[in-house]
Amino acid sequence: MIKVYFTTSTSYNGQYKENYKKIIKEIKNNGVILTSGQQIINEKLLNKDKKLSKEEIFKRQKKLIEESDCLIAEVTNPSHGVGGEIVYALIKDKPVLGLVLETSQDLISPMIAGNPSDNFFLERYSLENIKYKIRNFIDYVDGLKNRQGKLIVIDGGNGSGKTTQAKMLIDYFKKVKIPCHYYDFPQYYTSFHGETVAKFLRGDFGEIDKVSPYLSSLAFALDRVSVKKEMDDFLLKGGYIVSNRYVTSSMAHQGAKFTNETEKKEFLKWIYDLEYKVHKMPKEDLVIYLYVPWKIGIELSDKKINDQKYLQGKKDIEEKNLKNRIESEKMYLEFSNKYRHWVKIDCLENNRLLSPQIINQKIIKILKEKKII
Repeated sequence: MIKVYFTTSTSYNGQYKENYKKIIKEIKNNGVILTSGQQIINEKLLNKDKKLSKEEIFKRQKKLIEESDCLIAEVTNPSHGVGGEIVYALIKDKPVLGLVLETSQDLISPMIAGNPSDNFFLERYSLENIKYKIRNFIDYVDGLKNRQGKLIVIDGGNGSGKTTQAKMLIDYFKKVKIPCHYYDFPQYYTSFHGETVAKFLRGDFGEIDKVSPYLSSLAFALDRVSVKKEMDDFLLKGGYIVSNRYVTSSMAHQGAKFTNETEKKEFLKWIYDLEYKVHKMPKEDLVIYLYVPWKIGIELSDKKINDQKYLQGKKDIEEKNLKNRIESEKMYLEFSNKYRHWVKIDCLENNRLLSPQIINQKIIKILKEKKII
Protein backbone atom coordinates (compact mmCIF):
# COMPACT_ATOMS: atom_id res chain seq x y z
CA MET A 1 0.00 0.00 0.00
CA ILE A 2 1.27 3.48 -0.91
CA LYS A 3 2.35 5.70 1.99
CA VAL A 4 1.76 9.43 1.49
CA TYR A 5 3.29 12.26 3.52
CA PHE A 6 1.23 15.46 3.35
CA THR A 7 2.48 18.88 4.42
CA THR A 8 1.59 22.56 4.12
CA SER A 9 2.04 25.86 5.90
CA THR A 10 0.05 26.24 9.14
CA SER A 11 0.98 29.86 9.80
CA TYR A 12 -1.61 31.72 7.70
CA ASN A 13 -4.58 32.13 10.04
CA GLY A 14 -6.23 28.97 8.81
CA GLN A 15 -7.47 30.64 5.60
CA TYR A 16 -6.92 27.49 3.52
CA LYS A 17 -7.96 25.00 6.17
CA GLU A 18 -10.98 23.81 4.17
CA ASN A 19 -8.69 23.21 1.19
CA TYR A 20 -6.38 21.15 3.38
CA LYS A 21 -9.32 19.08 4.63
CA LYS A 22 -10.40 18.44 1.05
CA ILE A 23 -6.90 17.44 -0.03
CA ILE A 24 -6.44 15.06 2.91
CA LYS A 25 -9.86 13.53 2.24
CA GLU A 26 -9.01 12.94 -1.42
CA ILE A 27 -5.62 11.44 -0.51
CA LYS A 28 -7.34 8.96 1.81
CA ASN A 29 -9.96 8.18 -0.82
CA ASN A 30 -7.22 6.54 -2.87
CA GLY A 31 -6.79 3.79 -0.28
CA VAL A 32 -3.35 4.90 0.86
CA ILE A 33 -1.72 5.30 4.26
CA LEU A 34 -1.40 8.93 5.37
CA THR A 35 1.87 9.03 7.33
CA SER A 36 1.68 12.73 8.26
CA GLY A 37 -0.60 15.71 7.77
CA GLN A 38 -3.63 14.90 9.87
CA GLN A 39 -2.34 17.26 12.57
CA ILE A 40 -2.67 20.17 10.14
CA ILE A 41 -6.48 20.07 10.34
CA ASN A 42 -6.75 18.70 13.89
CA GLU A 43 -6.35 21.35 16.62
CA LYS A 44 -5.70 18.79 19.35
CA LEU A 45 -2.89 17.13 17.41
CA LEU A 46 -1.46 20.50 16.41
CA ASN A 47 -1.41 21.72 20.03
CA LYS A 48 0.18 18.45 21.10
CA ASP A 49 2.95 18.99 18.56
CA LYS A 50 3.63 22.46 19.96
CA LYS A 51 4.74 20.84 23.19
CA LEU A 52 7.48 18.91 21.40
CA SER A 53 10.97 20.29 20.99
CA LYS A 54 12.29 21.30 17.57
CA GLU A 55 14.67 18.34 17.70
CA GLU A 56 11.80 15.91 18.38
CA ILE A 57 9.72 17.33 15.53
CA PHE A 58 12.69 17.15 13.17
CA LYS A 59 13.55 13.52 13.99
CA ARG A 60 9.94 12.40 13.78
CA GLN A 61 9.15 14.09 10.45
CA LYS A 62 12.48 13.05 8.94
CA LYS A 63 11.71 9.42 9.77
CA LEU A 64 8.16 9.70 8.40
CA ILE A 65 9.40 11.15 5.09
CA GLU A 66 11.92 8.31 4.81
CA GLU A 67 9.18 5.73 5.41
CA SER A 68 6.79 7.30 2.87
CA ASP A 69 6.61 6.52 -0.84
CA CYS A 70 5.89 10.12 -1.84
CA LEU A 71 5.17 13.60 -0.52
CA ILE A 72 2.23 15.87 -1.38
CA ALA A 73 2.54 19.54 -0.39
CA GLU A 74 0.05 22.40 -0.67
CA VAL A 75 2.42 25.27 -1.49
CA THR A 76 0.08 28.20 -2.22
CA ASN A 77 1.67 30.12 0.64
CA PRO A 78 5.46 30.15 1.00
CA SER A 79 6.93 28.27 3.95
CA HIS A 80 10.55 27.54 4.81
CA GLY A 81 9.48 24.44 6.73
CA VAL A 82 7.55 22.97 3.82
CA GLY A 83 10.42 23.83 1.47
CA GLY A 84 12.79 21.91 3.72
CA GLU A 85 10.51 18.86 3.74
CA ILE A 86 10.25 18.95 -0.06
CA VAL A 87 14.01 19.17 -0.50
CA TYR A 88 14.61 16.30 1.94
CA ALA A 89 12.05 14.11 0.15
CA LEU A 90 13.71 14.83 -3.21
CA ILE A 91 17.14 14.03 -1.75
CA LYS A 92 15.69 10.69 -0.68
CA ASP A 93 14.43 10.15 -4.25
CA LYS A 94 10.75 10.45 -3.28
CA PRO A 95 8.28 11.78 -5.88
CA VAL A 96 6.83 15.14 -4.74
CA LEU A 97 3.59 16.79 -5.85
CA GLY A 98 3.37 20.54 -5.19
CA LEU A 99 -0.20 21.88 -5.27
CA VAL A 100 -0.96 25.56 -5.91
CA LEU A 101 -4.49 27.00 -5.74
CA GLU A 102 -5.24 28.15 -9.30
CA THR A 103 -6.92 31.40 -8.20
CA SER A 104 -4.05 32.47 -5.95
CA GLN A 105 -1.35 35.03 -6.54
CA ASP A 106 1.90 33.40 -7.55
CA LEU A 107 3.95 33.50 -4.35
CA ILE A 108 5.76 30.22 -4.94
CA SER A 109 9.38 30.32 -3.89
CA PRO A 110 11.84 30.05 -6.81
CA MET A 111 13.49 27.24 -4.85
CA ILE A 112 10.25 25.29 -5.38
CA ALA A 113 8.95 26.59 -8.72
CA GLY A 114 12.40 26.38 -10.31
CA ASN A 115 13.38 22.99 -8.92
CA PRO A 116 14.60 20.88 -11.87
CA SER A 117 14.29 17.51 -10.12
CA ASP A 118 12.83 14.69 -12.21
CA ASN A 119 10.75 13.78 -9.15
CA PHE A 120 9.12 17.17 -8.61
CA PHE A 121 5.68 17.87 -10.10
CA LEU A 122 3.95 21.23 -9.73
CA GLU A 123 0.18 21.46 -10.39
CA ARG A 124 -2.41 24.22 -10.10
CA TYR A 125 -5.65 22.96 -8.61
CA SER A 126 -9.23 23.87 -7.77
CA LEU A 127 -11.54 22.19 -5.28
CA GLU A 128 -13.34 20.69 -8.26
CA ASN A 129 -10.34 19.03 -9.92
CA ILE A 130 -8.11 18.27 -6.94
CA LYS A 131 -9.22 14.64 -6.76
CA TYR A 132 -8.00 14.02 -10.31
CA LYS A 133 -4.64 15.71 -9.65
CA ILE A 134 -4.10 13.55 -6.57
CA ARG A 135 -5.35 10.34 -8.17
CA ASN A 136 -3.09 10.75 -11.22
CA PHE A 137 -0.07 11.38 -9.00
CA ILE A 138 -0.74 8.40 -6.71
CA ASP A 139 -1.30 6.15 -9.75
CA TYR A 140 2.06 7.35 -11.05
CA VAL A 141 3.78 6.61 -7.73
CA ASP A 142 2.11 3.20 -7.58
CA GLY A 143 3.43 2.41 -11.05
CA LEU A 144 6.95 3.45 -10.07
CA LYS A 145 6.90 1.43 -6.86
CA ASN A 146 5.49 -1.77 -8.33
CA ARG A 147 6.90 -1.69 -11.87
CA GLN A 148 8.62 -4.99 -12.61
CA GLY A 149 9.26 -4.66 -16.33
CA LYS A 150 11.86 -2.79 -18.37
CA LEU A 151 11.62 -0.22 -21.15
CA ILE A 152 14.45 -0.44 -23.67
CA VAL A 153 14.74 2.18 -26.41
CA ILE A 154 16.60 1.60 -29.66
CA ASP A 155 17.50 4.94 -31.20
CA GLY A 156 19.85 6.48 -33.73
CA GLY A 157 20.10 8.49 -36.90
CA ASN A 158 18.35 7.66 -40.16
CA GLY A 159 19.78 4.51 -41.74
CA SER A 160 21.29 3.21 -38.50
CA GLY A 161 19.25 0.00 -38.45
CA LYS A 162 16.93 0.80 -35.54
CA THR A 163 13.99 -1.25 -36.80
CA THR A 164 16.16 -4.27 -37.58
CA GLN A 165 17.79 -4.26 -34.13
CA ALA A 166 14.54 -3.63 -32.27
CA LYS A 167 12.88 -6.61 -33.96
CA MET A 168 15.94 -8.82 -33.41
CA LEU A 169 15.81 -7.95 -29.72
CA ILE A 170 12.13 -8.88 -29.59
CA ASP A 171 13.01 -12.23 -31.22
CA TYR A 172 15.68 -12.80 -28.56
CA PHE A 173 13.26 -12.06 -25.70
CA LYS A 174 10.73 -14.50 -27.16
CA LYS A 175 13.44 -17.14 -27.46
CA VAL A 176 14.41 -16.84 -23.77
CA LYS A 177 10.75 -16.69 -22.70
CA ILE A 178 10.71 -13.04 -21.55
CA PRO A 179 7.25 -11.47 -22.07
CA CYS A 180 7.79 -8.59 -24.46
CA HIS A 181 6.02 -6.00 -26.58
CA TYR A 182 7.25 -3.91 -29.50
CA TYR A 183 6.38 -0.27 -30.18
CA ASP A 184 7.35 1.59 -33.33
CA PHE A 185 7.04 5.36 -32.91
CA PRO A 186 5.55 7.32 -34.58
CA GLN A 187 2.53 5.03 -35.11
CA TYR A 188 1.80 6.26 -38.62
CA TYR A 189 -0.94 3.76 -39.43
CA THR A 190 -2.66 3.11 -36.09
CA SER A 191 -2.78 6.47 -34.32
CA PHE A 192 -4.63 9.69 -35.17
CA HIS A 193 -1.64 11.71 -33.97
CA GLY A 194 0.72 9.37 -35.83
CA GLU A 195 -1.07 10.34 -39.03
CA THR A 196 -0.52 13.99 -38.13
CA VAL A 197 3.20 13.28 -37.70
CA ALA A 198 3.19 11.69 -41.17
CA LYS A 199 1.70 14.88 -42.63
CA PHE A 200 4.44 16.91 -40.94
CA LEU A 201 7.20 14.62 -42.28
CA ARG A 202 5.70 14.77 -45.80
CA GLY A 203 5.97 18.54 -45.65
CA ASP A 204 2.20 19.16 -45.67
CA PHE A 205 2.64 21.89 -43.02
CA GLY A 206 5.72 23.43 -44.64
CA GLU A 207 9.42 22.71 -44.83
CA ILE A 208 11.40 21.78 -41.74
CA ASP A 209 12.42 25.36 -40.92
CA LYS A 210 8.85 26.64 -41.24
CA VAL A 211 7.24 24.56 -38.47
CA SER A 212 7.91 25.36 -34.81
CA PRO A 213 9.71 22.49 -33.01
CA TYR A 214 7.25 23.03 -30.15
CA LEU A 215 4.25 22.40 -32.40
CA SER A 216 5.75 19.42 -34.23
CA SER A 217 6.84 17.89 -30.90
CA LEU A 218 3.24 18.00 -29.66
CA ALA A 219 2.13 15.63 -32.42
CA PHE A 220 4.93 13.17 -31.61
CA ALA A 221 4.15 13.41 -27.88
CA LEU A 222 0.40 12.92 -28.33
CA ASP A 223 1.08 9.87 -30.47
CA ARG A 224 3.11 8.32 -27.63
CA VAL A 225 0.70 9.24 -24.84
CA SER A 226 -2.10 7.48 -26.73
CA VAL A 227 -0.54 4.15 -25.65
CA LYS A 228 0.76 5.22 -22.23
CA LYS A 229 -1.84 3.23 -20.30
CA GLU A 230 -1.09 -0.03 -22.06
CA MET A 231 2.65 0.56 -21.68
CA ASP A 232 2.23 1.21 -17.95
CA ASP A 233 0.10 -1.90 -17.50
CA PHE A 234 2.56 -4.11 -19.37
CA LEU A 235 5.55 -2.80 -17.40
CA LEU A 236 3.63 -3.19 -14.14
CA LYS A 237 3.11 -6.88 -14.91
CA GLY A 238 6.81 -7.45 -15.55
CA GLY A 239 6.82 -7.24 -19.34
CA TYR A 240 9.75 -5.93 -21.37
CA ILE A 241 9.06 -3.21 -23.92
CA VAL A 242 11.34 -2.56 -26.88
CA SER A 243 10.66 0.84 -28.41
CA ASN A 244 11.93 1.79 -31.84
CA ARG A 245 12.43 5.53 -31.16
CA TYR A 246 10.88 7.29 -28.18
CA VAL A 247 10.92 10.66 -26.39
CA THR A 248 14.68 10.55 -27.01
CA SER A 249 14.09 10.94 -30.74
CA SER A 250 12.10 14.16 -30.35
CA MET A 251 14.74 15.55 -28.02
CA ALA A 252 17.45 14.91 -30.62
CA HIS A 253 15.68 15.76 -33.89
CA GLN A 254 13.62 18.72 -32.66
CA GLY A 255 16.33 20.05 -30.35
CA ALA A 256 18.70 20.03 -33.33
CA LYS A 257 16.70 22.85 -34.91
CA PHE A 258 17.87 25.42 -32.35
CA THR A 259 21.08 27.35 -32.96
CA ASN A 260 20.82 29.44 -29.81
CA GLU A 261 22.01 27.37 -26.84
CA THR A 262 19.73 29.12 -24.35
CA GLU A 263 16.68 28.50 -26.54
CA LYS A 264 17.75 24.89 -27.06
CA LYS A 265 18.09 24.36 -23.31
CA GLU A 266 14.63 25.87 -22.72
CA PHE A 267 13.13 23.62 -25.40
CA LEU A 268 14.71 20.45 -24.00
CA LYS A 269 13.35 21.29 -20.55
CA TRP A 270 9.91 21.93 -22.06
CA ILE A 271 9.80 18.65 -23.95
CA TYR A 272 11.06 16.75 -20.89
CA ASP A 273 8.36 18.33 -18.72
CA LEU A 274 5.68 17.65 -21.37
CA GLU A 275 6.53 13.98 -21.86
CA TYR A 276 7.63 12.85 -18.40
CA LYS A 277 5.92 15.27 -16.00
CA VAL A 278 2.66 16.28 -17.70
CA HIS A 279 1.99 13.11 -19.72
CA LYS A 280 3.97 11.00 -17.22
CA MET A 281 5.28 8.69 -19.91
CA PRO A 282 7.24 5.75 -18.46
CA LYS A 283 10.94 6.51 -18.13
CA GLU A 284 13.20 4.33 -20.20
CA ASP A 285 15.54 1.98 -18.33
CA LEU A 286 18.10 1.91 -21.13
CA VAL A 287 18.68 3.74 -24.41
CA ILE A 288 20.78 1.96 -27.02
CA TYR A 289 22.15 4.57 -29.43
CA LEU A 290 23.22 3.01 -32.71
CA TYR A 291 25.97 5.27 -34.00
CA VAL A 292 26.33 5.34 -37.76
CA PRO A 293 28.03 8.57 -38.98
CA TRP A 294 25.57 10.70 -40.90
CA LYS A 295 27.46 10.40 -44.21
CA ILE A 296 27.12 6.61 -44.10
CA GLY A 297 23.52 6.98 -42.91
CA ILE A 298 22.65 8.92 -46.06
CA GLU A 299 24.06 6.15 -48.26
CA LEU A 300 22.17 3.48 -46.36
CA SER A 301 18.92 5.47 -46.45
CA ASP A 302 19.23 5.96 -50.22
CA LYS A 303 19.73 2.20 -50.75
CA LYS A 304 16.58 1.24 -48.86
CA ILE A 305 13.48 0.26 -50.80
CA ASN A 306 10.96 3.02 -50.25
CA ASP A 307 8.13 1.08 -48.61
CA GLN A 308 7.20 3.93 -46.29
CA LYS A 309 3.59 4.36 -47.36
CA TYR A 310 3.02 7.25 -44.93
CA LEU A 311 5.25 9.45 -47.13
CA GLN A 312 3.01 8.91 -50.16
CA GLY A 313 5.96 9.04 -52.53
CA LYS A 314 7.45 12.17 -50.94
CA LYS A 315 10.78 12.50 -49.13
CA ASP A 316 10.91 12.81 -45.34
CA ILE A 317 11.66 16.52 -44.70
CA GLU A 318 13.95 15.62 -41.78
CA GLU A 319 15.86 12.92 -43.66
CA LYS A 320 16.49 15.09 -46.72
CA ASN A 321 17.66 18.08 -44.67
CA LEU A 322 21.44 17.74 -44.37
CA LYS A 323 21.75 20.29 -41.58
CA ASN A 324 19.18 18.45 -39.46
CA ARG A 325 21.03 15.16 -39.96
CA ILE A 326 24.31 16.68 -38.80
CA GLU A 327 22.86 18.59 -35.85
CA SER A 328 20.68 15.71 -34.64
CA GLU A 329 23.75 13.45 -34.66
CA LYS A 330 25.50 15.98 -32.41
CA MET A 331 22.51 15.87 -30.08
CA TYR A 332 22.57 12.07 -29.91
CA LEU A 333 26.30 12.06 -29.16
CA GLU A 334 25.81 14.69 -26.46
CA PHE A 335 23.05 12.67 -24.79
CA SER A 336 25.04 9.43 -24.93
CA ASN A 337 27.90 11.18 -23.11
CA LYS A 338 25.66 12.99 -20.65
CA TYR A 339 23.14 10.38 -19.46
CA ARG A 340 24.16 7.26 -17.55
CA HIS A 341 21.32 5.15 -18.94
CA TRP A 342 22.44 5.80 -22.52
CA VAL A 343 24.89 3.42 -24.24
CA LYS A 344 26.46 4.16 -27.63
CA ILE A 345 27.20 1.26 -29.97
CA ASP A 346 29.64 2.02 -32.79
CA CYS A 347 28.16 0.22 -35.76
CA LEU A 348 31.28 0.67 -37.87
CA GLU A 349 34.69 -0.95 -37.40
CA ASN A 350 37.59 -0.12 -39.72
CA ASN A 351 35.16 1.93 -41.81
CA ARG A 352 33.01 -1.14 -42.43
CA LEU A 353 29.45 -1.56 -41.23
CA LEU A 354 29.05 -4.39 -38.75
CA SER A 355 26.54 -7.11 -39.55
CA PRO A 356 23.12 -6.94 -37.86
CA GLN A 357 23.99 -10.17 -35.99
CA ILE A 358 27.16 -8.71 -34.46
CA ILE A 359 25.35 -5.51 -33.42
CA ASN A 360 22.61 -7.64 -31.86
CA GLN A 361 25.25 -9.57 -29.89
CA LYS A 362 26.66 -6.29 -28.63
CA ILE A 363 23.19 -5.21 -27.47
CA ILE A 364 22.59 -8.51 -25.64
CA LYS A 365 25.97 -8.18 -23.93
CA ILE A 366 25.09 -4.65 -22.76
CA LEU A 367 21.73 -5.80 -21.41
CA LYS A 368 23.48 -8.49 -19.37
CA GLU A 369 26.18 -6.13 -18.12
CA LYS A 370 23.51 -3.60 -17.06
CA LYS A 371 21.55 -6.43 -15.41
CA ILE A 372 18.52 -5.59 -17.53
CA ILE A 373 18.22 -9.30 -18.27
